[in-house]
Amino acid sequence: LIENMIEGAQLIGYDWKYLYINEALEEQAGIKREELIGKTMMEAYPGIENSELFNHLQLAMLEKKPHVFNNEFKFPDGRTDVFELSIQPVNEGLFILSMEVTDKVRMEKERARYTENLEQMLHITSHKIRQPVSNIIGLANQLEFKNEMSDDAKQIMKYMKDSAVKLDVFTHELNDFIIKSYNKSDSKDRKSTVKNKS
Repeated sequence: LIENMIEGAQLIGYDWKYLYINEALEEQAGIKREELIGKTMMEAYPGIENSELFNHLQLAMLEKKPHVFNNEFKFPDGRTDVFELSIQPVNEGLFILSMEVTDKVRMEKERARYTENLEQMLHITSHKIRQPVSNIIGLANQLEFKNEMSDDAKQIMKYMKDSAVKLDVFTHELNDFIIKSYNKSDSKDRKSTVKNKS
């Protein structure tokens, strides 16, 4: 069953030696099991003892408590992948399941950036555009009642006010579009979260 799992599976001894890895982990690591079995993690991946991953492994080993987290792993050939790791303490040491989630994490980061950009745009349209436009409309309304203005000045004022009103309507529509886009993105996040939990 373990050999046919889609998740990578590895068994690490208390001396940090690889005791077992399945076929899926061979593919994830890009290395044959014969090259890992019997070696310590430090021998296979120099410097791993200074990584966040190793801190989680040590905690799981010392506390005898499972740990689940995402780990960005840089391979010796320079490529970097993200894995969702489930670390389970067992009698022999640690049993670790790994699932490659690089694309999923990348999409989540892109969605977060997209949402942040929408929030910034909403702030700009609400505070840096609509406020000055509202001020222009308010001033134009007051100046319209000044009798000493010439007909030409009143016509210019009317054009200015009409343009400001159109800009105000546009910013309203733009804000509505941004809010709908934000809600749609947020809804996708919630559906994704519910799907992942189920």
